[in-house]
Amino acid sequence: MFATVLLLLGIALAAGGGWLVALGGNWYYVLAGIGLVISAVLIFLKRTSGAAWFTLVFIGTLIWTIYESGLDYWRWVPRFALMLILGI
Repeated sequence: MFATVLLLLGIALAAGGGWLVALGGNWYYVLAGIGLVISAVLIFLKRTSGAAWFTLVFIGTLIWTIYESGLDYWRWVPRFALMLILGI
């Protein structure tokens, strides 16, 4: 079930991120979406590297959140809360 959630979120992030890039936005969402799709596929295949891919997306999201928001907690919530919940 976790892999299915990752796959759906990854597709949504990549598709929405592509739209944002076309409008001049940040590439983060495309890259995170692709990373989640790769992670989901590897988890479906029962490969432990799926967890490593998720960890890379998680750490990348944390770095991007700090870069975009600084240490302002309320600006972290929309950027990092979902990844934190998935990581727990």
